[in-house]
Amino acid sequence: MTIIAELLNPCNKVAFIEPENFIHKDNLFDILNLVDKVSEENGKQVFIKTYSRDVLDYYSNNPEYLIVFEKENGITKIKQYINGELNEYLEKYSLGTIWSKGLIGGNVY
Repeated sequence: MTIIAELLNPCNKVAFIEPENFIHKDNLFDILNLVDKVSEENGKQVFIKTYSRDVLDYYSNNPEYLIVFEKENGITKIKQYINGELNEYLEKYSLGTIWSKGLIGGNVY
């Protein structure tokens, strides 16, 4: 219910931190569908911080939504994959699999 309440909030930016931890896996995609629908209809920008392959897999058709933050030598680097940069990987793998293999960040240091 908190997710729905936040989406209806008049603020135009909303952030959810690891929503997969608070939603039963069977309902996760329904909630992500709702988030997408409400954000599009109301012009909200939604940020989701996740370590979930399932959440990333949901966005496999929209890899440009993914922004990866990674620390290298004490410096945080930010990367957004646009212009089909992931197309070669996405022909073989889902976005969650690409991330979990460390091909686009998420590497353990």
